[in-house]
Amino acid sequence: MRILSGIALFILLTLLGSGCAKKNGSPISLLDLAGMDSLVQPGDDFFTFVNGIWLDTVQIPATQVGAGSFFDLQNKSENALKKICEAAAATRNTTRGSLEQMVGDMYASIMDTVSIESRGYSPLAPTFHDLENISNIQEMMHFVAKEKINGNDLLFGFGIGPDDKNASVNITGFSQSGLGLPDRDYYFRDDRAAKEILSAYTKYLTKVFILIDGDSSSAARDAQKVMEVEKRLATGHYTNVELRDPERNYHKLELSELNRLTPNIDWQTLCNDLLIRTDTILVSQLTFFITLDKLLVDIPLNEWKLYLKAGTVGNSSQSLTKELADASFEFYNKTLSGQQKRKARWQYGVTTVDARIGDLVGQLYVKENFDENAKSKMMEMIDNLQLAYGKRIASLDWMSDTTKEKALGKLNTIIRKIGYPEKWKSYDTLSISREDYFQNQINTSRYEFFRNVAKNGQPVDRFEWPFTPPTVNAYYNATTNEIMFLAGILQPPFFYPDGDDAINYGAIEMVIGHEFTHGFDDQGRDYDQEGNLKDWWQSEDAEQFTAKAKLVGEQYASYIPIDTLHLNPELTMGENLADIGGLAIAYHAFKMTPQGKGNQKLDGLTPDQRFFVAFAEIWRIKIKDELMRQLVLTDVHSPAKFRINGPLTNFSPFYDAFGLTMQNAMWKPEKERIRIW
Repeated sequence: MRILSGIALFILLTLLGSGCAKKNGSPISLLDLAGMDSLVQPGDDFFTFVNGIWLDTVQIPATQVGAGSFFDLQNKSENALKKICEAAAATRNTTRGSLEQMVGDMYASIMDTVSIESRGYSPLAPTFHDLENISNIQEMMHFVAKEKINGNDLLFGFGIGPDDKNASVNITGFSQSGLGLPDRDYYFRDDRAAKEILSAYTKYLTKVFILIDGDSSSAARDAQKVMEVEKRLATGHYTNVELRDPERNYHKLELSELNRLTPNIDWQTLCNDLLIRTDTILVSQLTFFITLDKLLVDIPLNEWKLYLKAGTVGNSSQSLTKELADASFEFYNKTLSGQQKRKARWQYGVTTVDARIGDLVGQLYVKENFDENAKSKMMEMIDNLQLAYGKRIASLDWMSDTTKEKALGKLNTIIRKIGYPEKWKSYDTLSISREDYFQNQINTSRYEFFRNVAKNGQPVDRFEWPFTPPTVNAYYNATTNEIMFLAGILQPPFFYPDGDDAINYGAIEMVIGHEFTHGFDDQGRDYDQEGNLKDWWQSEDAEQFTAKAKLVGEQYASYIPIDTLHLNPELTMGENLADIGGLAIAYHAFKMTPQGKGNQKLDGLTPDQRFFVAFAEIWRIKIKDELMRQLVLTDVHSPAKFRINGPLTNFSPFYDAFGLTMQNAMWKPEKERIRIW
């Protein structure tokens, strides 16, 4: 799930019910019935029926791009981290290298804005010196590699991870990157909104050059040259839809073959500079590097230097002067996303500590903010979900027994990671200073870089966690066949350790089902139970799946979230399939519980109605129009309204729970309702 930061209204606990959670011995409601709009028919627009009054009354804070469930939990995580970081920073006599010392000093260095401001742009002076002394393309690529080690990520993507077709072993990978705008299409779209964004981006780049060089006469010209370099790089980028095709993004090549395809890139020297010893690498988007190879010759060296200078400044925009941070905010936050006011410095501070040394601050976070009972409750719910999913696979009328057997094998071997890692990352030799935030950035970047490159050619560590415990997120990883639910999301409104089943199965169980279904969506189904990119389907079954997915695409293509922008069904296909499947499987699991089998009303609602209302409340989100436009163009998730109404339109138990008829806008004839899993 895409994570957004912000704040939302607190859940209003309004009505009592005998099966609800208890506070101080008294039952309280876990549903915000006061946020519902009774003037809207549930069968016409269930999202607005459940959330309409809330949508009409909630105000998006000036420092946020939206309000709602995810924003609320992110805000809660940030406040918890603030308490931890401030306490650590206030303790001055900690042992050097201890968890408290590194967390406290990292946070203190970020909050010391007086020292940061006094240094101005001098921390970049050594980098600019190296950049200016570049005399040829080979030296330029050496510069890019060296800067990656220090955390200045330029020109292309680089990392170590599982080989998609040999998922037990890590391999060096290269990928497309190097753009300042959210997506390649921003450089080529011709509508009014796109032109305004390009104009604003050029103004931002101009401001960057004025601040760094102090020369307003050449700044606009330099900014335009950077724009042209980026636009030419963008011609080699895969589209967001193309990035979703695993086979299209897999090119395992020997360095000698790469040198033949891209003769202007010395791959052996590049790998040496990146401290990698290998003869074979994985290139995700080969077209990008073929384009880059040509541009290395076609674009003058001085223009490459301007481009790399702008990128370097952009990568450091939050750790130098307030003027630079304000310029970055004005474009990236205000123009692109609609945020009107910068967040408080402490919010930047705690999120940076979490991003830089998350397994250190995460230990403190879990100790103070995670209910261990949540893990056992989650395991129980996953067991039920897995059982329900298995039954549904076994009963499919469109899948052969051969493919069913392999699907069940994959389902039953999915690894679970709940709350926080069993093994925390080590930071034994990392040095963190209270006096120098910029150097702390370099130190943490280098530490993680060396940790990362040490994995090359080594067995994949299946106990490693890619996210930190305070993160408000859940995910499925195809190459490790695992699901992960971070401590940050295992809280209301997604999860109530003491809540009734209708609430938890409509909320967190649906998310569990969503993540499980990703293992079998249009991307996940291409990977086997070991995490290998491998076709394990009978051809007839694959054709049946594709036909059903096409119907999902046709449905979601009709949705218009804003202006005249339709959803891109190819971009959002995987998430739409996971939403449809996750809802159905979670409901099946709910009907296996005593409450699901009964019909006792709580809050005036039947168990089924409570299940569906809880489902709609977890996606209670309102965002800025600017962000909505950006997400429709770039995000693989559908907007919140369609994550609710889309799946429910296809789900017959919802029709029964709320008495839908042919007169309702969400009605579909039963034979047209899409069921895949």
